Amino acid sequence: MDKELNRLLEQIMDSVSGLNKQSSNEEKQKILDDIDNALYIDPVDVSILIWKGFYHEALEEYDQAIEVYEQVLQIEPNNEIAKDSLKNCNEFKKWALEDVKVTKEFSAEDYTKTVSYTHLRAHETRSNL
Repeated sequence: MDKELNRLLEQIMDSVSGLNKQSSNEEKQKILDDIDNALYIDPVDVSILIWKGFYHEALEEYDQAIEVYEQVLQIEPNNEIAKDSLKNCNEFKKWALEDVKVTKEFSAEDYTKTVSYTHLRAHETRSNL
């Protein structure tokens, strides 16, 4: 492996490991730039592609992560990390969509009912004092 590529890969591994949605935009962009620079040197390096998938996964960008893992599987069809990560991303994506659905369903009518019920109980409690 090229020295520069090896250095970038080590830097990427360290950076992505601590990444999350709350990371600064500058930090996110620096890591993505490092990944892109490494892929410029070797566009089919599976290790770098896996870390690019991890990058998107850490930011909950599941569609992008899925694309990367599928790309890895085109290069190495039996890559277990890519297979497992692809499966996980599809599950995470499904859960995220369900969470949004539940939040939207709850926030409209159920929220009003909950607030009304709580308000009624509070009024009853005060009346009984």
